[in-house]
Amino acid sequence: MVLNQSQLKATLAKNSVTSDALELLWEVDSNKIYGLRVPGSEAIQFWQQLRQLVDETGHYPLLLGNEDELESHLESIQLYNYDSSTNESLTIAEIINQGNSLNANEWLNKTAQERREEWEDFGEDNENIILEPLTLAEIGEWNEAISPADEKYTIPYDILTRLPHPTIVVALVPTTFSWQVPAFLKFGNWNDCPASAIHVCLMKYWHQKYSAEVVGITNDVVEMYVNNPPKNREAAFHLAQEQYIYCYDIVDQGVQTVNNLANLLLHRKVWYFWWD
Repeated sequence: MVLNQSQLKATLAKNSVTSDALELLWEVDSNKIYGLRVPGSEAIQFWQQLRQLVDETGHYPLLLGNEDELESHLESIQLYNYDSSTNESLTIAEIINQGNSLNANEWLNKTAQERREEWEDFGEDNENIILEPLTLAEIGEWNEAISPADEKYTIPYDILTRLPHPTIVVALVPTTFSWQVPAFLKFGNWNDCPASAIHVCLMKYWHQKYSAEVVGITNDVVEMYVNNPPKNREAAFHLAQEQYIYCYDIVDQGVQTVNNLANLLLHRKVWYFWWD
């Protein structure tokens, strides 16, 4: 049973979470998304507190970003995730069902092949998109010069000043499965950002493989917490290839090579994705 607003308030209050300001952020497909506001400096700690209560509240916490990001989410719910075959908007349930029906490895390899063909059309070669298992010799020299990334989330902070946002909106999404969350936002399906069903599929795949959980989604950023990150170079490189297929901007406009990304993913518990 999904808790209503008053029940959710009472459950949060019982667990020492100030919930008087709990409000309805949006409703879509008869699903109500409630939210609270918290200073950016407290956002991650607040998320961790709410994450521990998911089994009791039946709602998964998600950082949405600041007030501007909230407006972007509201717009995306109206504009994106149309089924091209019917020209109709997909429901949350349909997005989740589509995500469940997809095979993550098949999608990754199919997309890699499509990208490979695109590069060939431009007369270029991009070894980053090869997903077949490789030996360490084939991977190449491990770039130890790359400093380990600071395991700090970006969503609570202003990208220019690096200071915490005065306010971060934290949604309470009516599901206990983190990988279903993109469906409730109808996130994606613009430029090279995959459609919501793809996010659902890959987040479920990475949850099963690495115990990864989404922490925040803005209009163009996804951040995740990883309980079981890769612990050797081969696993880190394979994951880096997968992430490159999912979100190539983190390499092409970020760390420059998949080797560099793999180095950063080794033992790393915070994942960052960004689409231009």
